[in-house]
Amino acid sequence: MKFVKAYVELILTGQNVERFLNLCVFHDIVFKQIEDDGKTFRCVLSVEDFYKIKEIIRKTGVKVVISGRYGLPFLFQKMVKRTGLIWGIGLLLCLMVFSQKILWSIEVHGLEVVTNHQILDVIEKQQVHVGMFLSEIDYVALEEAVRGSFPGIVWCSVSQEENRLQVFVKEKEPEHDKPTTEADIRKLLGISVVEGDGFTNLVADRDFTIDSMVIRKGFPGVTSGEVKPGDVLVYGQIPVFADDGTVKTYLMETASAQITVTYQQEYDDKLDNTYVKKEYTGREGYGFLFQGKEYSFREFGQYDSEQVCRLFQQLCPITIVRYKEYHYVEYRRSDAEMENILYGKLQDFLDGLAEKGIQIIAKDVTIKRNVDYSRLHGTLTLEGKFDE
Repeated sequence: MKFVKAYVELILTGQNVERFLNLCVFHDIVFKQIEDDGKTFRCVLSVEDFYKIKEIIRKTGVKVVISGRYGLPFLFQKMVKRTGLIWGIGLLLCLMVFSQKILWSIEVHGLEVVTNHQILDVIEKQQVHVGMFLSEIDYVALEEAVRGSFPGIVWCSVSQEENRLQVFVKEKEPEHDKPTTEADIRKLLGISVVEGDGFTNLVADRDFTIDSMVIRKGFPGVTSGEVKPGDVLVYGQIPVFADDGTVKTYLMETASAQITVTYQQEYDDKLDNTYVKKEYTGREGYGFLFQGKEYSFREFGQYDSEQVCRLFQQLCPITIVRYKEYHYVEYRRSDAEMENILYGKLQDFLDGLAEKGIQIIAKDVTIKRNVDYSRLHGTLTLEGKFDE
């Protein structure tokens, strides 16, 4: 309360200081923090009481010196004399309030296949951009636009965090990450399910040799040996014979069997004899990111950038960016390198088949080279089994 009210600090000197204090007490004038150093008296008095002591000062002849003025009223008087400072503080407060309503940056999280630039293009087409009012953003429409533009995105969430638009996405899992099912193995072996009227048949889609077959449901079309595309392996129509050997009726079933087959598959892969590698030049520099645009203090050809820090996030976000220049250099692979890479990719392919239960019986592949690329081509003999 002392700061809210105005008060002064006084220094009292003269021969009648004690008489002066007694007269003040008689007139209900209260001093605070009275200090006596033997020569002078120091005390604190409210401004209201200060104006009451003029007559007492005249009567007693005490010399009164004001050594300090304190309190909100005195501070306000000083501020009134500095109009520019007041206007500056007021303008700053207005800018702070206004800036809280503005979108300053857009951040995208969770991308693997889709690029950040592609997402930002979709957002811009929805009339959402840095510098607009946050209240004008339709978050639901933005989520639907992102999901509808990219079939690989299965989930999207858009939210506001301070003055930033946060876009979180989840992409569809790659096919090779999904567990292998019996249906996947059946398709890999070249056997399809053909639906009929109340039944299904198992039909060959490629040339292969049946090593063994155990029928669980259905009627055998082929039991062993070589088959051609279109041959029915197991019928879903099971004939019921009459006493005279003629077909009386059919039982409708979903064909099911355990089948082991051997088949051949062509393998073909090629690799360029030259490749391009990114190398850094050693030139680095700094810039800043403001309202979605980058500003660099140096000119670079091709460069990578990374965010170093953020400033003024509440008022006007500025991101400090570091740049690293690079260029591409072309190299030529040696014959040994080509063989290692091509045979390594072949081994990865065979390992993938082995994970699905496909056994490699034989492989007959060779490398052919020309001026531009090398090609690994040949035939794989494979064996697989499925039970469906």
